[in-house]
Amino acid sequence: MSNEKTRDCMVQKLVDAHLKESFFGTQAEFEAVKALFQFSFGRVIAKTISDDFNPSVEGMIDSFVALRDHSDDDVRHILDWLLSSVRNNEAWIGRKDELGRPKKLMKFSTVKDIVKEADKAMLKANQKLLGVRIVEGDEQLEMTLDDGFYVVRLLTPAALDRESAQMQHCIGHGGYDRRLEDDEYRFWSLRDSFGKAHATVEAKRQSHGGTFKALQISGKQNRFPIENYALMLGPLFAKHQIDISRYERQYGIKVLGYDGIFHDRRNLPAGFVTAGDLKIEAATNAAKQKDKVKLPEGLHVRGSLTVENADLQHHPIDIRVEGDLIIKNSTNIRIASTIKLAGDLNIALSEDVAIEDDVTIGRSLTLAMAEINELPKGLKIGGALFLKQTPITIIPEDIEFDGNLALFKTPIAKLPANMTRFESLLINDAGITAFPEKIEIGKNMIIENMKVTKGPRVIEQVGEKLDVRLVKVEMDMAPLTSNLQISQSTIDAFPEVYETEGDLWIMNSKVARMPEKVSANVFGLIGDLPNMPKEVTARFLLSLDNTPWQGLPEGTKYNVNSLHLQSVFLRELHSDIDDETPIIRFDLMGMQHKITAGELRKDLAEKIGINL
Repeated sequence: MSNEKTRDCMVQKLVDAHLKESFFGTQAEFEAVKALFQFSFGRVIAKTISDDFNPSVEGMIDSFVALRDHSDDDVRHILDWLLSSVRNNEAWIGRKDELGRPKKLMKFSTVKDIVKEADKAMLKANQKLLGVRIVEGDEQLEMTLDDGFYVVRLLTPAALDRESAQMQHCIGHGGYDRRLEDDEYRFWSLRDSFGKAHATVEAKRQSHGGTFKALQISGKQNRFPIENYALMLGPLFAKHQIDISRYERQYGIKVLGYDGIFHDRRNLPAGFVTAGDLKIEAATNAAKQKDKVKLPEGLHVRGSLTVENADLQHHPIDIRVEGDLIIKNSTNIRIASTIKLAGDLNIALSEDVAIEDDVTIGRSLTLAMAEINELPKGLKIGGALFLKQTPITIIPEDIEFDGNLALFKTPIAKLPANMTRFESLLINDAGITAFPEKIEIGKNMIIENMKVTKGPRVIEQVGEKLDVRLVKVEMDMAPLTSNLQISQSTIDAFPEVYETEGDLWIMNSKVARMPEKVSANVFGLIGDLPNMPKEVTARFLLSLDNTPWQGLPEGTKYNVNSLHLQSVFLRELHSDIDDETPIIRFDLMGMQHKITAGELRKDLAEKIGINL
């Protein structure tokens, strides 16, 4: 037997098996439906298996997988549609191609295509049975609900106009018409058995081809619908995976599950799967005790989960969250090692917090004013680590994160010995007094409100651009780096030679020993300083603001491309400054003027001195 015949035999056996199991009707109907089922389902399945079908054991297994790439429910639905079409003698059955096959059935490429056509036909049939009122071309039946209710999709400006007139809101005033042409937007209306509208929904895709987010759920006169009507829309929200969590929180309605059923947020069943975000906000009783909350076992949040004002009773939080997990103002928190968290973990203003060893967090970890004594072993963080006002004293050496570290008002005394490379390093008012000799930074480093007795001596740029700022810091030696800004700080000394490809700013700081030689793109000095370096190269700009010297001090060699002078008394301009050098100066009224060094020299020749 040829490969093609073997394949066709397999398909025929599958077709016959489905008919035997799922078909109910007369013999005449059976023969008619069998032919239609063969033209649609059988033809698509045969095409699924490649022409070079291999009848070997491995090939048979691969083909069996392809043959079963559909559910029994799909097949029953298709057979129901075909039987209904035969019984109603639908016109499409008689429209055939040259081989005698109904043209409608020839357009399908996948089983899903056939299921969609069956869905469409069943909706039209229900429309007739239930007396659904829609305007052809303007509206499309989306689904039928209980008690004669149904949902239509609004397709045209005329449909929006009618909806607006009946609901007395602004959707039909023209502002939404262009969105009808954008496949990222959807408009639906909830109707009763008399065709009267009770709720209007506007939704937008959150990503191309992805799930939706409700932009508006409106009742009469733009008010939120009566809760009973809002809850009726559960199947619509579930079908299109529409995130309505903002409305759940704002109006206190029940929480929508992925199955389209609404549940009490304080009594969610085990295995509950949300349709979007979930917020559980407990209350504090008269004794100022937080309400006890137990998250259901197997909870799956398809968005972000926020828990506030809750006593979580030390129950291990072993759940799945596709967004962020945010816990605020709560107590007795225990994050289980088996948690599945795709987003951030943010615990703030909370007491008695523990994280088990070997926890993996999809993105960043933030612990802010949280009573947690230590970070666990084997902690893996996909994003940044942010600690603020926690009693944590040690960062474990085996911790993994993306290189972004922020420490604010923490007693942490040192960085782990193996940590010398960071994407960003932000430290404010921490216990760290010593750094490694050399640190590598990708973007920025800010050290603020600290006393550093040692290093770092060199901060090396490993990204496209590096900015280092020292703010209100006491430091023994200013680090050599590509871009450095020192503000309101005390520096014992600079390296004798400070050469950088970036900028150097020293602003309102006390410096015991300035560098002998500076080379930078921009060299900026603000405030009282002991001396100017003996040699200054400013490839772009030398800026002096409120410095103690009269202009540019003698004894320094200048190689400057342009000058900015403010709050400086100048008697003469240093001879190293070429006449064509641009100068930005300010008059006594604070107005900015741009002149050349030659023009400034002429002004100085006519006057004793100039306040710039």
